[in-house]
Amino acid sequence: MMFFLKRNLLFVFLVVLVVVLIIFKVISGNDKTNTTEISNKITPTLTKINSDLNQTLKTKYPTIEEKDPTDVNLIDISPDYPLKYLLPYTTKDFIVEEYSAPMTLKVKVLIPSIDQAQQEVNNWIIKNGLEAEKHHLILMN
Repeated sequence: MMFFLKRNLLFVFLVVLVVVLIIFKVISGNDKTNTTEISNKITPTLTKINSDLNQTLKTKYPTIEEKDPTDVNLIDISPDYPLKYLLPYTTKDFIVEEYSAPMTLKVKVLIPSIDQAQQEVNNWIIKNGLEAEKHHLILMN
């Protein structure tokens, strides 16, 4: 008998563990009323959470129309990437996707006229209080 226990110690341990868990399950019972009652009381309202989140985001990150480019609090401290917090910027004619290098904007053109899109991007840069000549544009179709 001792030889069997030494040789199959892991098996014996697992059997004892299963028996203990079954006994614990029987003693604790199958009463699920507490969990149902708790889950009914704690039902989050996603609409309110989303509404609060949207309001917080609007307060912290206003849209481009709400931003004043001369506001000192909105000026980026990095002179090489002054518009990075406004990106990606999307219009019906173009999308300014990202800075690919310092002072170099990657622009996806959505209209046939690349020159018109370039002029509109330059106008957007000027509208945000910067000199368009200092930015290099990479225009892609």
